[in-house]
Amino acid sequence: MPLTALGGAAGTVVIGDTTTTVFPQILHPNVYAYVAAQASIGYAMTRTEIDAINNLVWGLVNMDLWSRMQVIYPFIGSSLNAQKWNLKDTSTFNITFTGTGFTTSTANGLQKTVADALSYGTTGYTPSVSGSSFNFHQSIYIGTTQATSIITPIGAFSSPTKLGLLTGNGSSVFGIQNISSSSVQYNVFTTRATNTGFVIGSRTASNNIMLFINGVLIGSNTTTATSDILPTNQVGIGITTSGIAYASTQAFRFATIGTGLNPDQARNLSILVQAFNTTLARQV
Repeated sequence: MPLTALGGAAGTVVIGDTTTTVFPQILHPNVYAYVAAQASIGYAMTRTEIDAINNLVWGLVNMDLWSRMQVIYPFIGSSLNAQKWNLKDTSTFNITFTGTGFTTSTANGLQKTVADALSYGTTGYTPSVSGSSFNFHQSIYIGTTQATSIITPIGAFSSPTKLGLLTGNGSSVFGIQNISSSSVQYNVFTTRATNTGFVIGSRTASNNIMLFINGVLIGSNTTTATSDILPTNQVGIGITTSGIAYASTQAFRFATIGTGLNPDQARNLSILVQAFNTTLARQV
């Protein structure tokens, strides 16, 4: 089932590929849509990039993870316009970038060059609108380290409600703050030698929040939350979107938002994402 409508003669591989061989595997419909979205803004995906995306998507489908994803950012392309796309549905939750302090490349993903509050990405995903109470996850693959007290690779903060993955000074944190009559935080903390790798924060019940790093369950918090008020601000990439200056200069090479993942699902997602980034020669 080769690409036939994305450039070149019918039956050729893909825009930018000068060979005339066809893809031996079946391309998932969302891969077609993603490649077409990239082509619409002038970015020609390579065969390696398409193979990486296609293997990832079929892996998510086969491991029953695809339906749990609302947002998937592969961070592929040489411009912000190319890196914005949501693989799960290119018609929604595409990133809007503010500021010019970014560098982009498939080899490194998305990276800010200055740790300030002036450059960031907004996803259009508002947890209080699109999320589910006690049933959500966020993940991000961090390719470079940053020695700052606390930073936000991905998250939504609308005081006093927080939902995000935080890192800093070699520590990784998944923190949630819910408010009923007083401020209560449900956090999982860990300290590591580096703050790179694939980090997943998942909540599957009112009394179960988990932190995974590279597919390994690092810790959990079983305190029962009496209320779960999700943030009313959008999820941001590289900084929160409520003016809190937890700015990051790390390189991001994959991210997801969706429903809660159990340990087996988190491990399987980590395996697939590591394979995806390995194909693109940007794994850590």
